[in-house]
Amino acid sequence: YEAFAINSVAMTFVRNEKFEPEQIIVINTKIAAKSEDVASQLKAVLLPGDKPAFDGQQPIKNYRWQSISEVTSAVLNLSTPMELKLVPSEDEWTKTHTFKIQSEPNRDLLLAISAGLKAIGGYELKDKYESIVHVENYPQEISIMSQGSILTLSGDLKLPLLARNVSQVEYKLHRVIPDQ
Repeated sequence: YEAFAINSVAMTFVRNEKFEPEQIIVINTKIAAKSEDVASQLKAVLLPGDKPAFDGQQPIKNYRWQSISEVTSAVLNLSTPMELKLVPSEDEWTKTHTFKIQSEPNRDLLLAISAGLKAIGGYELKDKYESIVHVENYPQEISIMSQGSILTLSGDLKLPLLARNVSQVEYKLHRVIPDQ
């Protein structure tokens, strides 16, 4: 029993084929397991954005959940089940298990993996594993949408930009004379 454990759970961003960032949950195990088995034992819920008023306490806006002990049955009743989509692994047995998720940024997820999950060699996860994972905001980025284009001297004179999580952009354009 003790040989098999969950080493870490983390949230990160990975770029897809369209170069867009996607939210990814990465689960690392001490011993290799099948990702399909991990997926079948994995549950995720989006915890409330605000801590509700319980036991005479005031509600707290934009609360960052810190501990499993804070997540009571009343909090779970206010939580939203989340769908995790398994990202297939190259190997049948692996220590790294990856899942796509679509969640609101700056929120917290409760991830739970049931006891009894089997690893290679017949080892089983002894106890239920629970972890709170913070969903980070998408990274700030800005890029020119086209490559190698030349602005004409007349017409729209527009430069298409892709900006994410950037409220303001300042840039300068300079003219390049052919003999320079």
